[in-house]
Amino acid sequence: KEHGGETQQYHAKNEKTAGVGTVDSSSSPLSSFSPGAPSALNADAVARLRALGKATEPSLMSKIFTSFLDEGAERINILRTSLDGSDAELLRKTAHTLRGASVSIGALHMAELAQQLEALGKARSAAGTVALIEQIEGEFERVKAEIAELDMQSESPFDKARS
Repeated sequence: KEHGGETQQYHAKNEKTAGVGTVDSSSSPLSSFSPGAPSALNADAVARLRALGKATEPSLMSKIFTSFLDEGAERINILRTSLDGSDAELLRKTAHTLRGASVSIGALHMAELAQQLEALGKARSAAGTVALIEQIEGEFERVKAEIAELDMQSESPFDKARS
């Protein structure tokens, strides 16, 4: 199943709502991470994950983010390996998986980069793949930092018990 439409829908929604009902920086780590720079995580997606956790299991959001970070690091390593081995199909499949995971947590810029990489893999084109993988790695670090900030500011009983 293709997720390109979902990425574009989330991106379009962000552009449409930018500046309207913006998130108060005192209550959201998303806007306090890097003043002036757009957040690596979509605030609506994070709010949905937070609400899902409150409705089901308080530690759910933390588990989802932990899974994303663990699997994301592994996927980035696979991207590098596929490039070294000139395996366009592995590159395409891995980029597709990374894109879907990124959309699900609200890492929309990372999803867009993965979508571009997926298209290169599908076209069996090596042009620009190294630069895209490096951009994905940089964006993954931004996402990781924002997740860490969210985790530090979490109010779930599970997170309080860990500290």
